[in-house]
Amino acid sequence: MATVAAAIAASFPHLTLGKSKTPKSPLTPFSLPNEVYDSPLYNLSRANFYNNLNTTFSIVRHGKSKLDLRLYEVADLHSLWGKGRPEDKECFALTFIGPRNSPLRQGTYSVMHTEMGPFELFIVPSDEPDPRGLRYEANINRLYP
Repeated sequence: MATVAAAIAASFPHLTLGKSKTPKSPLTPFSLPNEVYDSPLYNLSRANFYNNLNTTFSIVRHGKSKLDLRLYEVADLHSLWGKGRPEDKECFALTFIGPRNSPLRQGTYSVMHTEMGPFELFIVPSDEPDPRGLRYEANINRLYP
């Protein structure tokens, strides 16, 4: 039973973040909903974000108010597969800086960028102090088999 549970857990990242529409394992006999493949974030890579360092990302809060965050850092978190990993097996962290007078709570927000377009992103406030403003982080993990 433990072996089956471990195999299912190991396939979970593939199920949620994988790029393949067809399963690669008999333990995953279903595909992801089409909405996953239609999401703009599905096609945005670390390089896309890196090319937009120090630009403004507009966050929509509560359906109406907007907050502008600046992309401060894109860090490659080096997936478990090492140096020779394929490009589609990436794991990276985004760090944003925002104004002190309008903090965001942890959650999924609609994001708009002039070059990258609209997408949804799960953003977490950081407790790391920064003299420029409040820091926020978002991790993108594509560690599927």
